[in-house]
Amino acid sequence: EDVETLSEMARTVIYLLSLLCLIFVNNTSGDPTTTVQGLIGRLIGTNRVQDFQLELLASPASGRDVFEIEARLRDTDRVVIKGTSGVALSSGFYWYLKYYCNASVTWGVNGTGNQLALANHLALVPSALRMESPVQWRYYMNTCTHSYSAVWWDWKRWEQEIDWMALHGINLPLAFTGQEYIWNKLFSSMGLTSSEISAFLGGPAFLAWSRMGNIKGWGGPLPSGWMEEQYKLQLKILEREIEFGMTPVLPGFAGFVPDALKRIYPQVNITKSSDWGRFPTEFCCVSLLDPADEIFGEIAEKFIVMQKQYYPTRHFYNADTFNEMRPSSSDPDYLARISKGVYDGMKRGDPDAIWVMQGWLFFSESYFWNNITIKAYLDAVPNDEMLILDLYAEETPIWSRTDNFYGKPYIWCMLHNFGGRRGVYGNLSRIATGAIDARKSPGSTQVGVGLTMEAIEQNPIVYELMSEMAWRSTHFDVERWVQDYVHQRYGVANHEGAADAVTKAWELLLTSVYNNPTQSVATIQQRPRMGWSGTITEANTTRLTEGGRVLFSAFSTLQGAKNGPYQYDLVDVVRQIVSNIFYDVFRIYRDIAINAPDVIRLDHLSALLLQMIDDTDQMLGTNPNFLLGEWIQGALSQANSDEEKALFMMNARNQLGGWGPNSNIDDYAAKQWSGLVAQYYGSRWSFFFDFVRQAVAQDQNFNETMYVDMAFAMEQEWTHDERTFPVTVRGNVEEMVAKIEREYYTMPNNYKAMPGIDFPGNDIVVQATWTKDVATLAIICNHDPACVGFNSNGWIKMALGNKSPSKSIFYLKQ
Repeated sequence: EDVETLSEMARTVIYLLSLLCLIFVNNTSGDPTTTVQGLIGRLIGTNRVQDFQLELLASPASGRDVFEIEARLRDTDRVVIKGTSGVALSSGFYWYLKYYCNASVTWGVNGTGNQLALANHLALVPSALRMESPVQWRYYMNTCTHSYSAVWWDWKRWEQEIDWMALHGINLPLAFTGQEYIWNKLFSSMGLTSSEISAFLGGPAFLAWSRMGNIKGWGGPLPSGWMEEQYKLQLKILEREIEFGMTPVLPGFAGFVPDALKRIYPQVNITKSSDWGRFPTEFCCVSLLDPADEIFGEIAEKFIVMQKQYYPTRHFYNADTFNEMRPSSSDPDYLARISKGVYDGMKRGDPDAIWVMQGWLFFSESYFWNNITIKAYLDAVPNDEMLILDLYAEETPIWSRTDNFYGKPYIWCMLHNFGGRRGVYGNLSRIATGAIDARKSPGSTQVGVGLTMEAIEQNPIVYELMSEMAWRSTHFDVERWVQDYVHQRYGVANHEGAADAVTKAWELLLTSVYNNPTQSVATIQQRPRMGWSGTITEANTTRLTEGGRVLFSAFSTLQGAKNGPYQYDLVDVVRQIVSNIFYDVFRIYRDIAINAPDVIRLDHLSALLLQMIDDTDQMLGTNPNFLLGEWIQGALSQANSDEEKALFMMNARNQLGGWGPNSNIDDYAAKQWSGLVAQYYGSRWSFFFDFVRQAVAQDQNFNETMYVDMAFAMEQEWTHDERTFPVTVRGNVEEMVAKIEREYYTMPNNYKAMPGIDFPGNDIVVQATWTKDVATLAIICNHDPACVGFNSNGWIKMALGNKSPSKSIFYLKQ
């Protein structure tokens, strides 16, 4: 009893302290210049803070943010930056770093994404610059980002991200951390037991989907101590965001409740959400309250009121009732009742509430959401009290097919990434024009731009460009912008000999992978399947390979071993090159296994594929941004007991692999990280090759059912393995990239070039290879004993037929 009394006293003290913090945050307007000075000190050193004079500006009549950069004051040797908010001041400071100091700030472990080689005397500003944002809101994060990227972050990492937000103009960030602390208190106050609540809340790595009602309980139980720590973390997050002048978006009530609520309220009207991801009954089909039921409004009100007691609010709340789930009825009245219930519940808890809704449902369930159903759902809420995120506007905008969401204000968002999967891709030209063109369309209700990726820390050029759309209102030269970006990112002004090389490399990337809007699912990181080839988008892999060669040629001049941003891009590009070659080789392997079984040929090709996996893993291990150990260590650092370590380890591993109890959406969140590539993907591929070899050697059919069962058992074993991985780099990046270039895309000397002729027919596979890189084709041919040569169009031959004239070049193996 004494222990329980002390525990209760401790909780009371924490609660009172939180209230004091809340009162302080809500009642202190603060000086944003002080906050921005703190950012400057963290970024470039406290000794450089004095180099900048920060001044607040009055907001213009438009109410939108403005920053100004003035010529350096000669009498004080300081650069003057003015802005209407902390975010505007930070954006002005970063604009100055980029366009006057040739610097850059992007994601990277221990600052490895930053290029901040500033001169002792800061650059002059030739003439004053004034930038006004064309939009009121600049939104940041997807509900999934909190699970795929931020789940294991501590305050230090969150502080870095909030600084990144401010520098990149974000003023409307999603703030979902710590909400389980509130839900737990609310449902406990209603009479539910801890076990009943645990069956509803998911584990740390899966909270995004329990919050949206997709699943329940998977990855749990959620430790009470973890919820307490997340509550404390959220206080710091909100305090800092508000100090910058941001408007955090807090969670609202979408209607999902624990199944056990029926025990407390037997008469309550509850339906089950649709099955998502084929999860078993224990974890799927979450209880959804009917908004017409009085208890819906009571819970919505109590949640927001309780949340306001613990966290400061700026009256913006997110709620998504039908994320990737089909409503039980298409009746317009039913849909209007649902949305009105969510809205009314918010207003009961906060009369000033604005509902922020992800518009993803209108894309993911487009067969259900037509103009009639969308309009019914939206019209039930006043236009000025709802804000819609057009989540995938860079690819499939909803605003254009709904007459600007039937009058609702919306934010044009770039989704870009799914599950944090690593792929070098993005459509820079479309990103640079899409939001501008939409804003200028007739009747536009666009009020913001946003970044709504499922995960961050990948393709930094894409997010650097999209964040600048917060300040750009007219079209501009994207090729020139990329040149500026490369100079800023690598600091090539200090290494003039490298400028031509990296500029040429990025011209090749811009016209290949960065002219490609969609992400390919890399074969190397998927469970091998005999009848499967992955979701593939060919994005001129030949130009990508050449871009990798040219980029590597600048290594010595750029001091690549010390240049974090350059080294990251080099590793990422080379990783993608190998991944693409892997796909081409596996297609040949699979066709042989199915159509012309030959153990010797299969052994040669499987050896090549496994070597590619091993080389990739070793190269990734040379860079801190590609280490599985960082992810695992982040999970373990939040555990307070052996039981929690095991739970968090399982969460961290399962999200990357099986994603669910039965590999429900397996490899959706796959990553090419050192440790994961060799131990998890490599082991699966090795097992697959052995399984195929045995079937071919015994002249048996490939037993798909047996193979899948055995592969699943391997994946489960890995999920529950508690071994850790290195958190420090190993090996030499220059040596590993040179080895990979030599092994996979340097021309061997055993071929005779025969211009102007070809030998039609006798192709090893029924399609040309992705790559048309001659060196890569020669190496692939060398690893298949049956290959006699290939043409420059990517057709690999097993025999020479009749010779015929051709515009291609044939390469005959000697």
